[in-house]
Amino acid sequence: MTGKEKLQLILDGQIPDSPPHWELVFQIENEMFGIDPDSVDFGFNDGPFISPEHFRDLVTPYLSEIVQTVHEVGLKIILHSDGCLNQILDQIHSTGIDGYQSVDPQGHMDIKQVGDQYPDWILVGNVACNMLQDTNESRIRESVQYCMTYGGIGKPYIFSTSNCIFKGMPPESYRIMLEEYHRIIMKCENSAQPNLRGDG
Repeated sequence: MTGKEKLQLILDGQIPDSPPHWELVFQIENEMFGIDPDSVDFGFNDGPFISPEHFRDLVTPYLSEIVQTVHEVGLKIILHSDGCLNQILDQIHSTGIDGYQSVDPQGHMDIKQVGDQYPDWILVGNVACNMLQDTNESRIRESVQYCMTYGGIGKPYIFSTSNCIFKGMPPESYRIMLEEYHRIIMKCENSAQPNLRGDG
C-alpha cells in the first residue's frame, strides 16, 4: 500500500458523514451557517499547501461528502481558509459548498475576481488584518470601499475582516473600519428612500 493509499484510508475513517451528527453540531452551536468543521487553511500566501492533483484526490471528495451531509439536514456551510487558493478554487466550488470566508488579501485573493467567478457563493471578508495593524486610515477606508463595492451591496456577502480580530490590533483601526462600513450602508439606504416630493 502506498503512502497516498494509507492516507486515503485514514481519511475514509475520519469524515463524519451522519446527518444526526451534523444536526447535533448545529443545535449546539445554534448557527444557521456552518463553518468547515476543522476550519483549516488550505494555502500559503503564494499557493496551496499541496498540488491541485493531490487536492483533487485527498481533499475534494471528502469535502464534498461533508457538504452533501450538511445540506441533507437543511443547513448551509461556509469554508474558512487563508492563503492563495486560486489553483484549487474551482475544486472547492465544485463540492457545492455555499460560501468562502477570508478571501485572503495577503494570499493575493481578489474579492472582485472571486465574486465574478462564483456569483452564487456567499463571500465573507476581506479587509486585511495586517493592514488594520498599521492604522493607516485612508488605506483602511479604501479597503472597506473595495469590499463593499465588489463583494457587498445587493450580493450574497457578509462584511468582515479577512481573519480574526487578534489581540494587539489597534482599536482605532477597527473603529475606522466599522465607521466606513456604516457610512456606506447609510449612503445606500438614503439613496434607496422614495422621493418624498413625488417628482420622480
